[in-house]
Amino acid sequence: MEKAFTIKSKVFRFSDDDVKKAASGMISGQVDRTRFYAKVQGKPYPARQLVIEMVRKKGETVPDLITYQAIRILRALSFEIMES
Repeated sequence: MEKAFTIKSKVFRFSDDDVKKAASGMISGQVDRTRFYAKVQGKPYPARQLVIEMVRKKGETVPDLITYQAIRILRALSFEIMES
C-alpha cells in the first residue's frame, strides 16, 4: 500500500516496503538522545532517522524533517510507534 506525504512542500510516495528497506540499512536499538522509535519487524528504529533514510533512498534530502512528521508518516503506514 503506497501513500502520498508532503514534506517541506514536496510530495513523496512511501509504502511499508520503503520502511522495511530503509530499516534494513540501519542498526536497530535504542539511543540515549532518541525518544520515539518505530517498531519494524519486531525491532526498534529511531523514527525520524528512519524517514530520513526513506527520503534518501528516493534520491532526495530533507534536512528539516521533525520527529512528529516522521511519526505521522510511519503511523499512516501502520507501524507502531514506541516512546522511550
